Amino acid sequence: MDSAARHGRVDMLAYLHAHTSEGWSVMAMNEAAGYGHLSCVQWLHANKDHNAALLKEGENDLENDAAKAVLLEELFGGDDEYDEPFDETAFTSELPYIPDLEFIDEEHFDRAHLDHDVVEDKVMLGPLDIAASKGQLAVVQWLHGAGYPCTTYAMDSAVGNGHLECFKWLAAHRAEGCTTLGMDVAAENGHLEIVRYLHEHRAEGCTYDAMNHAARNGHLDVVAFLHAYRREGCTTAAIDGAAENGHLEVVQWLFRHREEGCTTEAMDKAASKGHLDVVRWLHFDAHQQCTTCAMDCAAENGHLEVVQFLHEQRSEGCTTEAMDTAAFQGHLEVVQWLHAHRTEGCTEHAIDGAAENGHLAVVEWLHWNRAEGCTTDAMDRAARNGHLSVVQFLHSNRHEGCTVHAIDRAAGNGYLATVQWLVEHRDEGFTGAAYEQADDYGYNNVIQYLTSLQEAEDALEDEDIVNTTY
Repeated sequence: MDSAARHGRVDMLAYLHAHTSEGWSVMAMNEAAGYGHLSCVQWLHANKDHNAALLKEGENDLENDAAKAVLLEELFGGDDEYDEPFDETAFTSELPYIPDLEFIDEEHFDRAHLDHDVVEDKVMLGPLDIAASKGQLAVVQWLHGAGYPCTTYAMDSAVGNGHLECFKWLAAHRAEGCTTLGMDVAAENGHLEIVRYLHEHRAEGCTYDAMNHAARNGHLDVVAFLHAYRREGCTTAAIDGAAENGHLEVVQWLFRHREEGCTTEAMDKAASKGHLDVVRWLHFDAHQQCTTCAMDCAAENGHLEVVQFLHEQRSEGCTTEAMDTAAFQGHLEVVQWLHAHRTEGCTEHAIDGAAENGHLAVVEWLHWNRAEGCTTDAMDRAARNGHLSVVQFLHSNRHEGCTVHAIDRAAGNGYLATVQWLVEHRDEGFTGAAYEQADDYGYNNVIQYLTSLQEAEDALEDEDIVNTTY
């Protein structure tokens, strides 16, 4: 029923409601509202008292409040990570829905917005909030008339996503208001006219995230406006982010008009993304610094011209990560250039990584031209990913061999040809994990083959017993 609501199928909602007993989750209303399916929103509202998925009538409201308090404490205030899936039926429909909390990136979750009743990304709010964020004005108006609540997220997300008319309507008819997040996100998304409107007609203002994120996304007109009319400014993250995304014009403008400067992240990230023009300007014109990460990451991503420029113009150099990761990604030309022009070399991880990803040409070149060798991980991981030609080369030309993980993991991923070849040419064998993983993923052909091996072995053992007896 959630899916029917998402796709605007009010006829399907009615049919499923009449012929099944599962009911629907709060996501049904949120999805219908977000996609502007007003008829579905109205149907769900009209039938909410008959939703089989809701809590049984008479459950203790105090228990619900306590459960919600514990949930919020674990997510936002507790010391322990929240590792239990959220039960969407734990609260009544009047409470905000907060699904899939285990997927929240705790490291980057911005807790500051919680003070403004704004919860970003994976935390879903009510249908009015969701409808506003998508600019579904008709749905917003109907939900408002039906008495649904919202939070500051409604106005913040509406204006941040460019839905100015929806924002204006909420401002005229609701009392929740908005926060600095509104202008911050509008700036991030390049909505200059909305940023101008908020500056001229609202008092919430913004934070330095507005200019930082506008710069990162290349919205120079927004950056220039914020610089001219606002006083929040920016941080070094503005140039760092603009450089990372290759917005040279923004980088140049910020250096000429602002004093925050940048960090080594600017050249490092620009090099990593292959923005040679930005790297050159930061080096020659802005006289900025970088770290070994610049060449390492440029090599990893196959940006040979950037690697060459850094080698010729800078002194930071690189580490063994450069060749190791270039090999892992299959950038043979970069590997060969580093071998010829740099002294850092690589480690056994170079062949291991190239083998894992099936880059046979890289594996062969490293084998014949470098002395670092590899580990059993090379064949194990090549087998796991079904790279039989790599497995065969390592078997014929290297001495490290493999472990039982080779067959176990090849079986678990359904690579029957690799399993058969390893059984016939290697003697490490396999464990019960091969059966278990193949069974878990439904690879019946692999299971049949492994079973036939076991049956053949059992037959030989029986024959040996008979011969010994007589």
